[in-house]
Amino acid sequence: MFDGILDLKRLGGEFAELYNAVQDGKNVYAMNLDRGSKMHVAASLDRFVVYVTGDRVSAREARDRLEEYFGVGKVGLLQEKDDVLVYNRSNQSYNVSS
Repeated sequence: MFDGILDLKRLGGEFAELYNAVQDGKNVYAMNLDRGSKMHVAASLDRFVVYVTGDRVSAREARDRLEEYFGVGKVGLLQEKDDVLVYNRSNQSYNVSS
């Protein structure tokens, strides 16, 4: 009955645009999503996803939630280093509001 109801393509709008861009091989990132929507988008893409958080507690929570989608041991957790600056460059950005 509810099979596929939350599929990104079926949700339409910017969710569908983001999904199509990823399927076309474009590097994208999504901003301004609540945590649940970020988890949903990350789990819905059949691709390698990097999910970045602001601190180690949030990172562990994100890993635990994503493991609910993918299974225990299927999600990696990279520990932060204080002396590393991450520079994020993307070809296309989608400002998705939930």
